[in-house]
Amino acid sequence: MKEIGKQNIPIIAHPGITRTVIEIEPYFWPIGLTTENTKENIEKEGGKWILTKEPIKLAPGVITSGEIERNFEKKVTLASYNLENGNLVKDEILDDTSLYLNTTEGLVIVASCSHAGIVNIVKQGIKLTGNDKVKAVIGGFHLIDADEERVKLTVKTLKDLGVEKIFTGHCTGLKAEAAFLDTFGENFEEIYSGKIMKF
Repeated sequence: MKEIGKQNIPIIAHPGITRTVIEIEPYFWPIGLTTENTKENIEKEGGKWILTKEPIKLAPGVITSGEIERNFEKKVTLASYNLENGNLVKDEILDDTSLYLNTTEGLVIVASCSHAGIVNIVKQGIKLTGNDKVKAVIGGFHLIDADEERVKLTVKTLKDLGVEKIFTGHCTGLKAEAAFLDTFGENFEEIYSGKIMKF
């Protein structure tokens, strides 16, 4: 926000983004909007919050996911908790948000850390856009702590859904990346800062 240097810049997010989140494994660590990145400081720097659980159309062919329906992956694996009325409550990370882009080549899905489950994210994109030709899925898939069975099922399901290309890294984990490479071959690429993908 400081770099943009303007007022009333829309920040679209889930209403849960402002909650107090604490991770306790392997040690106590407050995460989320903390220190200088508080809701108030972001507003002071020109941010205008648009907090909603619903998808929002940003431009023709570009839509946010809203809160992801969890029908395939149902359990969050991150050991984080919300502070609610003095109690620690397991964090379901309902604010996990993705972006769907309808291109002439097919649907391009940009996930963040996929705490809602990458299969759930892809299925929601197909449902919201009506486009079942998935050109690419981009992002971290948070399979780093998944067992072999879940990794295999995730890779197979994305292939069965017709996903053409996988761009992943970060929290996906080496085992899952190897499984995606094995199944998707040259249609698998690792992501990194500065990578350019053209559609």
